Amino acid sequence: MENSDNEVDLLPLWSWQTPDFSLIRGTVDHGRSIFKKEHSGFEKSCKELSERLEIDDDQFIWCFTYPKEQWQGRERWELEVPKHRVLAYTCNVAWHWILAHNGNDDVPCNIPLKFERIWFKIANTKRNECKKKFTDDWRKKTTEQLWNVLFLDDDALFLDKVYGDCTDVLLRHPVEDKWVKHPRADPKQ
Repeated sequence: MENSDNEVDLLPLWSWQTPDFSLIRGTVDHGRSIFKKEHSGFEKSCKELSERLEIDDDQFIWCFTYPKEQWQGRERWELEVPKHRVLAYTCNVAWHWILAHNGNDDVPCNIPLKFERIWFKIANTKRNECKKKFTDDWRKKTTEQLWNVLFLDDDALFLDKVYGDCTDVLLRHPVEDKWVKHPRADPKQ
């Protein structure tokens, strides 16, 4: 028997959306995503993501596991979601390189904060070496290595839990109203 939402740990999550999009109603149009504009492999990657998650549609949203800085023109949604209702935990670095491989893009990704903090403490020349090695190691992985869904590799897209700021969470859309902590009023009511 599945746990009720009142009997489980809640996971705090954040999502930035345009003011005309609701997390609790409507449908997701991934074509409006800023990532589609930035990555030519976005559409192919989302389709493959739906297949690997074994869902028949692309009605899912990405959430951050920390309160990321505000995105221009976006509204912050703060959620508390029962952990058993998470569709997937994902490595945002692996997702970046899946997008890059599928779009033949070679844009380095943002380095997770935990590495930036460590590297900040070392000499500038070593810091640049660390960043280059990090990027090169991820760039050379095959798309299949990045998709590894068996949790056998720490560098795979799918994770078994939150591993700091480099973990994003996928939820089915629409989310339940009771999970929303902010904004309390839905802009489309």
